[in-house]
Amino acid sequence: MSEYVDDLLSRRKNSLPVDNVFRFKCLLRFKNNIPKTLTNYKIIHIAGSKGKGSTAFYLSCMLQHLNRKTLLFTSPHLIDIRERFSYENRTLDDVMWHKSLHWLQEQEKILQIRLSFFDAMTILCFYIASQLPIDTLILETGLGGTWDATNICKPNITIITPIELEHTSILGDTIEAITQEKAGIIKDHTPIFMSSQSPQAESIIRKKAISCNAPLFSYKDFIHITRDDLIKNNALDFFYQGKEYHAIFPTPLITLADNALLSLIVTQYLYSHENIIYLWIKTIPHCFFPGRYQQIQSQPTPIILDGSHTTESLNKTSSTFYKQYQHRKRLLIFGCAQDKDFITMQQSFIYFDTIYLVNIKHTPNKMKEYASKTNLPYYDDLALLLTTISTTNFSEEQAILLTGSLYLVGEALTFYQAR
Repeated sequence: MSEYVDDLLSRRKNSLPVDNVFRFKCLLRFKNNIPKTLTNYKIIHIAGSKGKGSTAFYLSCMLQHLNRKTLLFTSPHLIDIRERFSYENRTLDDVMWHKSLHWLQEQEKILQIRLSFFDAMTILCFYIASQLPIDTLILETGLGGTWDATNICKPNITIITPIELEHTSILGDTIEAITQEKAGIIKDHTPIFMSSQSPQAESIIRKKAISCNAPLFSYKDFIHITRDDLIKNNALDFFYQGKEYHAIFPTPLITLADNALLSLIVTQYLYSHENIIYLWIKTIPHCFFPGRYQQIQSQPTPIILDGSHTTESLNKTSSTFYKQYQHRKRLLIFGCAQDKDFITMQQSFIYFDTIYLVNIKHTPNKMKEYASKTNLPYYDDLALLLTTISTTNFSEEQAILLTGSLYLVGEALTFYQAR
C-alpha cells in the first residue's frame, strides 16, 4: 500500500473544490458506505486556531485513564502519517492500517471520486472508528469548521479553542469571519465548551450557541488561576468548583496548561458522577504531546521544539522560553507557512539573541524572501543548519528554540531521530 500512501500524500498540495456543497455530498457517499460500527461511540469535535491538538490529546489521556477506549484524530502528522490516528494513544498496527487503506482505495474506485488529502484522512478515520471497539472518537478539525471534512459528524460535545487570525485567504481576514466559520461545528442541543476568547470571537460563539439551543460552558467560568509557578516548577494553583488545587503540568507553557485545564472541565461534564479532579491531577503531568514545547535535549545546550504558528501563541512560547533561559544566549530557528502573518509574528524575535530563518520542505513559504528583507541569516535546508549548530563550539551557554510550524518540527524530529 506504500504507493497508495504516496498518492494520498501527493494530494496535500491540491486545493479543495470551490463547490463545498458538492464536496460534502461526496464525503457523505463515502461515509454511508462505511460498515456498521462495532460500538455506539460518542464524538467530541474540536475547532479553533490553536490548541486543538493538545486539548484533544489531553482528553484522550484522561479518557484512557478512565478505562475508556478512544480513537484520536489529529493533524498534521510530524513524521509518520499514522500519527493522525491514535488508538488508546498508540499508533495503529499494520493490519488495521493496511485494511483501512485498502477499503479507502477500493471506495475511490467504486465511487469514481478522488478525494483531497484531508478529506481522505477524515473518511479513513471514520472507517477506522467503525472497525475498533471504541467508546469515544475525538475529532480535530483541519481548518475552519463549517466546511471542514470532519463536520459531517454528529457530535455529542463540541469544543472551540482560542481563535486568532489565520488562513485568512480561506477563512476570512477578520476575527469575526474566522469565528463564524469555526462556530459552524456547533450543533443543535449539543453542549459547546469554549476556551478564553477575544470579545469579538466570544460574542459570535455565544450567539451561535443560542441560535442552536446549545448549552455553552466557558473556561473562564470554571477556572481561576491563583498562582503561576510554571517557569520554575511547571505548576499552577487554581480554583475549580469552589476549591483550590495544585497541579503539575508537562511543560512550562501557559497555553498548554490552559488546554489541559479545559480537558478537565470537559471530562468532568462527561462523567459527572465521578470525582475527576484527582485523577486529572495525577494524569496530566505525564501527558507529553510531541512537538508541543518538546525538550529533546537538556545538556549541554537545551533544545526545544514547538509548533506555535499564530502570533499570540508564538509570543507566549517565546516569552516562556525567554523566562526559562534568560541567563543563556537564546537562539531561534524559525519557519512559517506563507499564509501566516510574518510581520506580526516577528515581534516575538525580541526575545532572542540570534535568529535563523529556514525553509520548510513540502510547505509553501516565503522565508528566503523574509530573510532578504530583514537581513537575517537563512538556510534552505534545516538539516544543514542543525548540523552546523551541533558542530559549532559556542563561546557562551546557549538555548535553542525551533518553532513557527508543526511541519518544521516534524523535519527537526526526523533529523534528531536519525542521529
